[in-house]
Order: sequence, then structure tokens, then C-alpha cells
Amino acid sequence: SFYATLQTELLDRYTWPTRQCLRSAIFEYIECFYNRRR
Repeated sequence: SFYATLQTELLDRYTWPTRQCLRSAIFEYIECFYNRRR
């Protein structure tokens, strides 16, 4: 599923200093990487 992939590829690999950094990383993952795979 999408959330399992997101967790494995993004959330479990890094420690985010702020919520804004995390929000930006999730947005970039969805817009730049995930949408290209679909």
C-alpha cells in the first residue's frame, strides 16, 4: 500500500528536525517520485 511504501522508503530512514522538514519531504516524495511510478 501507499502508506507502507512511504513509511519504508522515507519515514523509517531519516530523523526529521522539524515537522516542516518532514512535511516538505513527504510532499516532494509524493509529487516527484510516487506520481512518476503510477
